[in-house]
Amino acid sequence: MRGRVSFSRENGQRLLSPHFAHVERRDADGWVTFPNADAVRSYVRSMITMRDRANAVPDFEGEMRSGTRISVFVAQKAA
Repeated sequence: MRGRVSFSRENGQRLLSPHFAHVERRDADGWVTFPNADAVRSYVRSMITMRDRANAVPDFEGEMRSGTRISVFVAQKAA
């Protein structure tokens, strides 16, 4: 049995390249600022797979800034 390989933005192009003529990574990183803890809880509740974790968000003062790192790989098959 082959070992498990984790697919990430760092290794995705290398893992896909043997199977495609051209592979390009496009990053879509971003930030969101929540004004308070209630806004964070509302956001967490909006995600079906995370809904039950909304009550675990602690109270805090002020804003919370959260980042996301998303990569999309665009691959072209060989002719």
